[in-house]
Amino acid sequence: MSEFLEVVKRSLGAKDVRVLTEDDPPSSASHALLCELPAGQLLAVSFADESANQDSARRRLEMLVRAFASTLETASGDPVPGVPKARVLNDELSALVERAGALDAVVIDANSPVVWGAASFDVGEMPEDEPDREPDNVIRIDRQSPSARRSDLIDRARELGVRMFEALAIDPRAMMLIPREICEKHRVVPLFGSGSGLLLAMADATDVEAIHDAVLASGLEVEPGIANERLIQFVLAWNQVNDGRSIADVLRGLDADQRAARDALAASVRDRWTRHFAVRKAIHVVRAMPEMTMLYRGGHLHRSVIEPDFALITRSFAAIYVLIVVFRGPFEELRAKHAVTHALPAIESLVLALPPRDPPPSTAGASAMRRPARR
Repeated sequence: MSEFLEVVKRSLGAKDVRVLTEDDPPSSASHALLCELPAGQLLAVSFADESANQDSARRRLEMLVRAFASTLETASGDPVPGVPKARVLNDELSALVERAGALDAVVIDANSPVVWGAASFDVGEMPEDEPDREPDNVIRIDRQSPSARRSDLIDRARELGVRMFEALAIDPRAMMLIPREICEKHRVVPLFGSGSGLLLAMADATDVEAIHDAVLASGLEVEPGIANERLIQFVLAWNQVNDGRSIADVLRGLDADQRAARDALAASVRDRWTRHFAVRKAIHVVRAMPEMTMLYRGGHLHRSVIEPDFALITRSFAAIYVLIVVFRGPFEELRAKHAVTHALPAIESLVLALPPRDPPPSTAGASAMRRPARR
């Protein structure tokens, strides 16, 4: 929700954007726009300049609400037991991200794939090993052994936190949502489009520019998955769709408001997946650190990793938990470490107050383990 509000504020050049509560009646000011969200809340947008084009701003706002419909429905669900405490933890992690100048911050533990909290709200679980099985109806197009190829895909998909496709079941209508030029350039295949979302098979799921172009062309949010590159090439060669459009042709068919809304959505989805992959990499790197296996024996994990386009600070607490703060690259170490030191006591208290959680059902035979909360 906070990401959506920021996109609206930036796209409309608004002074203030907020979701109204029961104690916060709508403004009667002529320069305020009101719009109902998918879950029934009322969004209020106000402008510093009363002469702003209200009709254009309203059309653009309605386009943004439609574009983010699936995200808004998920973010606005009814509270369930444990969510308020988890939300406080996420808010604390968000404040840490802002103070440290970071990309994201998450809390994991040494004994399970559970992600206990994340500033971005959209980080899922880290799946463990799945049982070996031989799927049916898989298109095999190279000489590499099926078991070796599947193992590589599983490892990569697990590391990235995305779906793995061994075979591609394609909805022909989805193939028309993205120009063939984009599919060939980025080695992607659109599989299925529904509502405001599009499932995309990619040879390189971390190609966020491909995700950006797919959103820009389709006007839909994109979920990337990973597939064998030769399988994608085979499908593109086999599916001879007569689509000579370019991304420029698609954008020329949009009016100014539609183009602005689509640009905002594409940038937002690209940034979200950029953050997602950075966090997944950070979790993978931290779980591979030898100190992780020693935490329950009284060990500690206090390390930093700095690369040209990726960095992290990690601190352990309460014997099994680990805070990971992720950056886009080299960062202001003094500022970041001071922010982590300041935030860690509150984060520890909030994590220990959370109820136990089980890993997702897709995790094979794993169970979440944690020490009892302090009383």
